Amino acid sequence: MATANLYEPGRPALAKTAALGLLFGIVCWAMADILGASSGVQSAIVVGVGLILIAFMWHAYRKWQKHTEVPALLRKNLSNVLRTDLPPKTLTTTGHSFGSFFRPGPPKQIRIKQHGLPTVEADVSAKILYVVSEICQNAYIHNTKKSVPGKKIVLIQKPDEDPVHLTPEQQVEQNILHAVQEIFPKHSPKAQYHWSQDSDEPYLLGVTITEINGMDLALSGKRRQILTKLRTRLPRGNFVSEVDPNGDALVFTRSRPLPNLVVPPAEHAPLLTSHEAYSEFFVPLGIGNDGAQAIWHPRKDAHLLIIGGTGGGKTIAEHGVVQRLSQAGWRTWLVDGKRIEFIGYRNWPNVELLAQNVDDQIRVLKLAHETMESRYDLIERGKVRIQDLDPIAIVVDELTSLLGAVKRRYQDTKEKGMPAKDPVLDWMADIARLGRTAKMHLVEGLQRPDAAIMGGEMRDNFGARVSMGPLKSKEASLMLWDDPAIGVSVPNVHGRGVSVINGQPGMMQGAFTANPDPNHDDYHEGMVEAMKPRVQAYSRKTIAEIVPDGDTDSITWSNIISAPIIDENGATVEFDPVASDESKAMRAKYGRQQLKDQACQLQTADSFQEGLALFPYDPICKLRYGSAVAQKLSCLAEHLQPSTNTTPFKAAPPQQLTKQPTTDVGEGSMTELRYVEPGQNIISDVIGDEEITVSSCEPDDEDPATYYLSGWTQDGEEIHLELPADTQVEVFEMEQV
Repeated sequence: MATANLYEPGRPALAKTAALGLLFGIVCWAMADILGASSGVQSAIVVGVGLILIAFMWHAYRKWQKHTEVPALLRKNLSNVLRTDLPPKTLTTTGHSFGSFFRPGPPKQIRIKQHGLPTVEADVSAKILYVVSEICQNAYIHNTKKSVPGKKIVLIQKPDEDPVHLTPEQQVEQNILHAVQEIFPKHSPKAQYHWSQDSDEPYLLGVTITEINGMDLALSGKRRQILTKLRTRLPRGNFVSEVDPNGDALVFTRSRPLPNLVVPPAEHAPLLTSHEAYSEFFVPLGIGNDGAQAIWHPRKDAHLLIIGGTGGGKTIAEHGVVQRLSQAGWRTWLVDGKRIEFIGYRNWPNVELLAQNVDDQIRVLKLAHETMESRYDLIERGKVRIQDLDPIAIVVDELTSLLGAVKRRYQDTKEKGMPAKDPVLDWMADIARLGRTAKMHLVEGLQRPDAAIMGGEMRDNFGARVSMGPLKSKEASLMLWDDPAIGVSVPNVHGRGVSVINGQPGMMQGAFTANPDPNHDDYHEGMVEAMKPRVQAYSRKTIAEIVPDGDTDSITWSNIISAPIIDENGATVEFDPVASDESKAMRAKYGRQQLKDQACQLQTADSFQEGLALFPYDPICKLRYGSAVAQKLSCLAEHLQPSTNTTPFKAAPPQQLTKQPTTDVGEGSMTELRYVEPGQNIISDVIGDEEITVSSCEPDDEDPATYYLSGWTQDGEEIHLELPADTQVEVFEMEQV
């Protein structure tokens, strides 16, 4: 038999079956006619015989498929694997399942019989099983008991295995390992998992992945794609990644959740009696994931920007900065844009200047600008060193309100020949640009990022930034954090915000610091007394009442910016741009003290009751605090339940004190995931009807039909998902403010 025809299955014998059936039908019809049957009976006989004929033909065709067509196809493909010819009848199939009407199912057993068959080694057996499984679309195994080496090979259907019930831990580990194997198919990656031993439920603390391709990790684009895909396999939670391309390793570690409440350190800041102490000084602002502190280091980041809407915690953050600066003996100048936020600092030690009305505010900012220019002049002429200068902090609250008031005041007081625009913003821009070398440091508070004020170079000079509460638009988040989601996704939890932590913007719980104004709702006597500086280095100075020049009663701009500075006795003070006599006296008195490390570890508590108890004022007196704090305590008492779990990773997330949404959204519109943009808020049945603020939504490099979604939940939890591109989501656009 020619090799070309060896594996031809031929055709089923349907013509013979049809002819026999037709002959049988004619005979039955003739007999009915002879017996005198009616035409109806004859027609029924014809129909019945036709149905029987069709059934026989269908049976013959399926028999040909099972015992001729399928074996021929198997023989043809297996002959290449076995490297020997397989004539007809050397391969038989038995026990076919029903399958479908047009095609039988796969056989239960396949026998290959022929003398001289090669010995089936492991690699050959694998190839045979692969070929048979692909053709029959079923899984098979090699039955070694019935097979005879060199004579017969028997394959049987792979028996149904009992379903493997994976534990939750095993399921997570399997998902992670499968993802790693998909990403690095040419390697044999290994994963080591670290689970919590102190919790009742499985809780993944971290995973270390080794023996992968470090070259892929070294490429920023590829690394981002790998991290994004792996994050979708991790359980919900904030996981921090650490990449080691040289060691071919990748580590994910779960960070501890944010504390419920953060309060100031128990110890005061050390006095700045030397340039070394100034260089090491920093202000703790809050606590981020895994206990990392957000700080402002003036020597590294000269100026601090604090953003926050009404009730977001901006002013409380400013109180923490002012009180820490004054504890360390900084010359602290306060410019109160709203006129009432800094009332409590009228008698606060080391707050040298407090400007509340617009004229005083202009004068203080002019003095700051003059001092900086004088310092630069002295440094340029070699008269002083930077080490000799007093550090000065100018804290400006509600800058937008201040600039509006200054603009109106300038129009009322400017003299003939003066520019149309007031110079105050230019003064502040100069300090922001040049202040570092002159030890002049700005702390500015704004309700929202304003491109007209903080655009371009001005923004870049504020390396330290804090946003308290949720930002109201993705444009604001982009301006402040270069990320359209991280700022707007802050949950509506008191004290929650974003700051730079270890070089990257991240969520934090800001420190709650009491307002020193006894009439304010956030006043707490114990905390105020604990925060008050123990050493008063600088006495209070004020701006003298402005007296108009000449015969006119009108106050001019020149009168405002040249108003005298007076001390507590009413004597005019001539400011030494280098260092005041008071700072020299402080250094002389305390300079011999050995410089110690800053004791600036912020304290945490589960509730306001616990936090306020850290600052007792008088053991026999009942603690006093305002109505706002009382409301917070009431809400926390209802929502915060004591936890018996001592594992820090299992701490419950802070409860929202109000039920207000974090963003103002309108009616959502349905779209596919592929059209979602960063900064949008989305809801979908696939993600459990949970509102997510999108940080990134990008396709897989190899499969454009798969998208990786990253974002933040309304509780401030980072989330990563792998979803089809056509997933239907409801998109909410945030109201622009």
